[in-house]
Amino acid sequence: MIKIKIENLRNPDLTSIIKRDRMYSVCIGNGLTCYFSDNRQALKYLVFVNNKLMSDLLEINHLYGSIFLEYRKNVILYNDYFLRNQYATKNMIELIEKLILRMFSKAGPENHNHFLFANFTAIIDTLIDFCELIKKPVPWLQKKNIELFTHHLEEIRKRIFAYGRELQSQTPKVFYDKSQSVSETR
Repeated sequence: MIKIKIENLRNPDLTSIIKRDRMYSVCIGNGLTCYFSDNRQALKYLVFVNNKLMSDLLEINHLYGSIFLEYRKNVILYNDYFLRNQYATKNMIELIEKLILRMFSKAGPENHNHFLFANFTAIIDTLIDFCELIKKPVPWLQKKNIELFTHHLEEIRKRIFAYGRELQSQTPKVFYDKSQSVSETR
């Protein structure tokens, strides 16, 4: 099985006078940088984040299958609506497939983490737009089901952008730094 792998562990600069530069750091990619006093702690946290991200991607993939099933169930019943929106639907499906495959490619050694989180955001945004598109012609009960998918995707987005925040209470061994602003909302 192919896995998501964040590998950017920066070794300490022992010549620096700044305490945080003399620690191991992990730039997660969601705008957070975590600093560790021990290499083993940093590696352990990298494994934790990689496993959580893979779990989230599998959950998103499962939701994509369920949303696509809702689309296929309704495409024959509401053929006129989906024929009018055929181009948008096709583009969204292709974009979701491309973004999921892109999660496993490496953009570069330094910025792979940031692209990973940008792809997560793009997948979730496209799936939410796809849900909005397919819920328009369907009856009330199916709309509520599709809204549950949208709510679940929003919860996954919040969970992904919260990685690293749980380390704030573990000082002085671990420091937390919001190094770059990354959009957490749509």
